[in-house]
Amino acid sequence: MIDLAALGLEAGSLVLVDSGPLIYLSGPSTARRKETVEAVFRAAKAGGVDLVASTLVWTEVLRGCLGSGDRGAAEAARRLLSDPAGPRLETLDVAVAEEAAALLASRRIELADAIHIATAIVAGAQAMLTNDEAWRDLARDAEKKGGRGLPRVLLVDELAFMLDD
Repeated sequence: MIDLAALGLEAGSLVLVDSGPLIYLSGPSTARRKETVEAVFRAAKAGGVDLVASTLVWTEVLRGCLGSGDRGAAEAARRLLSDPAGPRLETLDVAVAEEAAALLASRRIELADAIHIATAIVAGAQAMLTNDEAWRDLARDAEKKGGRGLPRVLLVDELAFMLDD
């Protein structure tokens, strides 16, 4: 069981979901990763924690399905991404673009990651669900520099250990 309270998340908290965890749900991945993300989604629903994602996830999740020619996986991904029970998709607007530009100007970061993280910041997320360890490094770096901190990073592979408890 994923204990969101132990992670500092309570009812009304907001968690940004990166593309990776959504790919684990819709495409080929290890059963453990898929099980972990499903457990996070169940815990969020039960605990009143809201999930959001950048609309960029639509492109990133579908890219692999369409690239492999797997139309069935692409349709499953579209259903997952449009499911009202899943993460709410936040559009790339001027506020997100400005925040992403600031992230790109001050850190070594890829454009897609900057958009996801900027979406989390603008939406007011307390945490970001990903499996990209570079995000945690960015958050630590921002904290060390004394600037505005980034939302807490929750790594899927680390959360998997909560399932064993």
